[in-house]
Amino acid sequence: MVVKITRREFLLVSLSTGLVVLIPVSLHRGFTPDQQRTLLAVARTMFPHDHESDLIYMSAIGRVDSRCWSNAKLSSLISAGLLALERTCPETFTKANQSARVAALKAHEGSQFFQALYSELLEAIYGPPEMWSLFFRPAAA
Repeated sequence: MVVKITRREFLLVSLSTGLVVLIPVSLHRGFTPDQQRTLLAVARTMFPHDHESDLIYMSAIGRVDSRCWSNAKLSSLISAGLLALERTCPETFTKANQSARVAALKAHEGSQFFQALYSELLEAIYGPPEMWSLFFRPAAA
């Protein structure tokens, strides 16, 4: 898989997360590759930025993964929730179209899983000040 990013995006993500984000997704220590793919699809569905690369979302997933690594309760909650989310879709969540993904997430909206994952992803994507310039670019004059 080739991820196309601009030089500016690369430098900003590198500064905020180090070169760890360049390690293949399968080398993360907590989530399985299937869970990582599902988390990527969930993050892109919850926080859509169509013009941003997967690298930003993968960086956020790495942050969530690190938090889960140190919090067994959070890890269990997210792992079980991802499994339940997969069962909500007629096919896998990653292969489902946007409207099916949104419907699946809405079905879990009141759950502890949804609330925990939403807040973890929100903090991981928008929390680090280094990421702000990626999402909040000044308007062209």
